[in-house]
Amino acid sequence: MRTALKILGILVVGTLLGLGATWLAVVRGTWGGAVSDGPWKTSLTTGSRDAGMYQRAAVAVHGLLALNRSETIYYTAGADSDGAALSGACVYRIDGRDPPARWWSITAYGADDYLIPNRAGLYSVSRNSVARGDDGRFAVRVSKDAAGGERHSGGGRRLQPDAQALQSRCQGRRRSGACRVARDPQGALRMSALARNWQWLAATLAVAVVVHVASVIAVPRLIMGRTMAVISKAGGINAMAFGRRPTAAARGVVRPSPDLLYATCVYDLDAAGGALRVRASGMPKTYWSVSLFDAATDNFHVVNDRQAKGGAVDFVIVAAGAPRIATPLPVVVSPTARGLVLLRTLIDDDKRLAEIDAARRHAACGPYTAAP
Repeated sequence: MRTALKILGILVVGTLLGLGATWLAVVRGTWGGAVSDGPWKTSLTTGSRDAGMYQRAAVAVHGLLALNRSETIYYTAGADSDGAALSGACVYRIDGRDPPARWWSITAYGADDYLIPNRAGLYSVSRNSVARGDDGRFAVRVSKDAAGGERHSGGGRRLQPDAQALQSRCQGRRRSGACRVARDPQGALRMSALARNWQWLAATLAVAVVVHVASVIAVPRLIMGRTMAVISKAGGINAMAFGRRPTAAARGVVRPSPDLLYATCVYDLDAAGGALRVRASGMPKTYWSVSLFDAATDNFHVVNDRQAKGGAVDFVIVAAGAPRIATPLPVVVSPTARGLVLLRTLIDDDKRLAEIDAARRHAACGPYTAAP
């Protein structure tokens, strides 16, 4: 009986430790990267199959449906240039020059990774809206008055960037004081107790490691599955659903850009008879892209307005290992039978919002049947 209780204790404690480590590493952690420029951090493997399990899980939690670096690079900053965590109690200044990209924006997000509510309804600045000096440099003021919230992080997007890094600076007030180290007045565990129980401790740690690794690997699929279920409940499967411009009330996908209009198509190739057709024509004269994500959140295909021949796209998605189909259209192979098509359309001018919204609705997706 005692042995059974110990085994149960090992499983329970090991599971809790493993899930706790996952929460600290993935949920409580930040979506940053190995590449940094001052307080700004990014990763060159975001959204790709080259991403490690921790990065893939962190992106699923903090930046689901992120594009790979061939299309967009995401910079994030959770601290100012002095290393102090960003806080709603401070006023910040971000200044710099245009990064070498077709378009860029800087957006403030709350601790929950959603847009921060504010009376003015201002969530971001972009290449087209930012204030500039005579020398061409831009300057942005970020404060609680402009975008409410107690704690937030900044995110920068660059569409179709080149290899150069974003140059900017963030200034704020450093918090005073430092945390003291907590010490155990009773001292360490006795070596004799460790010697008697080392096998049980080792077993507990082994369970914790297995649970931790398994949960980190499972996080992207679980989040993607939940997201596709929510989207398909509202818009159906194998059909394009057009969303409104994101605001602080939007809670569908974390870190939406208020400068983009989104349309989604949750696909199920089995339900589509093995093949799904995606097409878009008559699209607005602005940046737009059609990107494909598999069930593990990997961005395995993307085409933008400059790559689209004649300003239109028309292709068929089939599952890996599926029989070849007779079609004159380009065929894209999906690593999984289920996934998501995401259409992003840039609002390059607020005055053109109605025009851009109407034109993007020419896009569609649905089951494909080859002509006899």
